[in-house]
Amino acid sequence: MVNPEVADSAADDRTVPGETGSFSLLRVFAMVVIAVVVAGGGYGVWSLTNAPRKPVAYTGRILYQGKPVVGDVMTQNLDDKFDSAGGTLDEDGRFTLDTNGEPGANVGRHKLAIISFERGAPPRPLVPAVYTNIATTPLLIEITGDSAANHGEFTLEGSVPEPAAAAAGIPTRGSAPIDQPPVPDELPAPDLSAPSDPSDSLPPSEPTKP
Repeated sequence: MVNPEVADSAADDRTVPGETGSFSLLRVFAMVVIAVVVAGGGYGVWSLTNAPRKPVAYTGRILYQGKPVVGDVMTQNLDDKFDSAGGTLDEDGRFTLDTNGEPGANVGRHKLAIISFERGAPPRPLVPAVYTNIATTPLLIEITGDSAANHGEFTLEGSVPEPAAAAAGIPTRGSAPIDQPPVPDELPAPDLSAPSDPSDSLPPSEPTKP
C-alpha cells in the first residue's frame, strides 16, 4: 500500500516535460544579449578615446614692449603631454598653428611657449625667459571646435637681460672705445706753409778752416 504523503511529495517533484529546457535556453539567450551589449559599449568607448582627432585652425599674435615678436611658437596639450603643435611668428608677430604638418591643433587647453632668440653663443632670449620654456610659460590657449573663435592676442610682460658684454662694461658695436676720443670723420688738411725741402729748416753751417 502506497503512503499518501510519499505520493504527494513525488508528485510535487515532477515538472512539465520541456519546461527545464526552455528555461535554460532563455538564460543562455539573456547572457548572450548582455555580453553583446557590454562588448558594444566597450568598443564605443575605445573608439571615442582612440579615434584620430581632427585638428582645428588656430591663429594668434605676440607683442612685446609694443613691438611684434619674431621667431616660433610651440604648444603642449594639458591633457596629453605628447600632443603638441607649432607655428612661425612672422614680421608682424602673427602665427598659425599646425600639427604634424597638418593645419590646426587638437581641441583642448594648451600651454604656449615663445621661441625667440638672438644669434650668438650662448643665444640671448629676445623675450622674457619665462615665456621660452613650455614648463614655465604662463600663456594658455583654448582650442575649441569653432575655428572662427580660435584666435588669441598676447602681450608679454617682464624684462630681458642685457648682453653679457654690455653688462660687463665692454663696448659693443656702434659705441666708441672706453677712454679714447672718437675717430674724426675727416683728417685735417696738410699745412702748405711748411717748407717743402727739409734742408731749408736746418741752421747755416760754419765755414771750415783752411
